[in-house]
Amino acid sequence: GDRIFVCVARQDKKGKRVDAVTVVASVSQDGVALN
Repeated sequence: GDRIFVCVARQDKKGKRVDAVTVVASVSQDGVALN
């Protein structure tokens, strides 16, 4: 779970859309880690 938040922070610094962060949050609820 913590790693997902770190990935979101990195994406935010790169300037990606907030929509991407929302998708990651949805994946977190499903219990699936992108990494």
